[in-house]
Amino acid sequence: MNTEPMQPGSMGSALPELPKPEAKKPSPRRMFTFGVGAVLLLAIVIGVAMGIRSTRRLGNDPATIAFAKIFGTSIARINGLPIRYADYMTEVNLLKKFYSSAPAGVPAPSDEQLSDQVLGNLLINTLITDHAEKYQASVTNDDIVNSPAYQQLLGQFGGDRAATDREIQSRYNLTLDQYTDKVVRPIVVEQKLQKAFEDSINDEGKAYEVEQIRASHILFPPKIESGVSVPKAEAIARGEAQKVLNRLRNGEDFATLAGEYGSDGTKDVGGDLGWFGKGRMVPEFENAIWALPTDTLAPEPVKTQFGYHVVEVTGRRMARDYTRFMGDQIKAAKVDILLPVHDPFPGIQEQLNSLITPPPVN
Repeated sequence: MNTEPMQPGSMGSALPELPKPEAKKPSPRRMFTFGVGAVLLLAIVIGVAMGIRSTRRLGNDPATIAFAKIFGTSIARINGLPIRYADYMTEVNLLKKFYSSAPAGVPAPSDEQLSDQVLGNLLINTLITDHAEKYQASVTNDDIVNSPAYQQLLGQFGGDRAATDREIQSRYNLTLDQYTDKVVRPIVVEQKLQKAFEDSINDEGKAYEVEQIRASHILFPPKIESGVSVPKAEAIARGEAQKVLNRLRNGEDFATLAGEYGSDGTKDVGGDLGWFGKGRMVPEFENAIWALPTDTLAPEPVKTQFGYHVVEVTGRRMARDYTRFMGDQIKAAKVDILLPVHDPFPGIQEQLNSLITPPPVN
């Protein structure tokens, strides 16, 4: 009797040898799928690399702008808030189109000046929008379509919305809604923010409380015409202003006469200049109005570099100075430029230093 252990697979083995599995051949379909996937992945990688390179070169073609929009590419940040590359390039192209069809005599800016204009506006509008959210200054569609800015836009084309839309598409390749969102909405947002700040009672605004005055005026600029000397034109303007001042003293309505004789944008609002603090008007005008009590006409026309003003002070109040508040926010803002464009913000901050002065110490 054989007592040697049996080898697997040998005759008489208790455990028969299992057949070896055949090696599976890769499916042609799976090979094709993997191949297509690899090609697509490679194409995406190449496309992303080309998109990144194009944005770094400041490409403004539709493909680059679309890439930047998909991937959320930023050209700058203000206080950590992104300025999107697609928004920047869209605005650059819009301005280029505007200047290419501008009337004769309107100088076209250099590329750097145009970039500064666009990027500066985007940075400031982003900062304003951020503060508007903090002050809960929301803007509705009714706020926009009823705003003076929107109505003035329609007024250029006879108040016809369809005609305005056609003209804007012809000029800028934008619909009226798109143009409104880019141009009108930021104006309305800032107006809402200004009111919210001035009406606020938080501690942040206490440092900006100043005395404000409200006044109305009717401006009579000298009309320099052929054969008329400057002194004579000024004398004529002063005489016209004096006649209107006499009519006001006799009880006629200021707003009505402002609509009839006014020569600037205030004629449409009865000559109203709104509320403002000290240091906001030219010195001659400011010295005259701050010396007047409320509800009082200036005793004689006020002469400035713009002509002769018939002036009435209509109110005084203590209020929060939005202009100085927002100026401080801009001056303190941290801006990061992420792509090779000129940084416009130091220039903006320098201008603010010269334009916005602290209130006088009483």
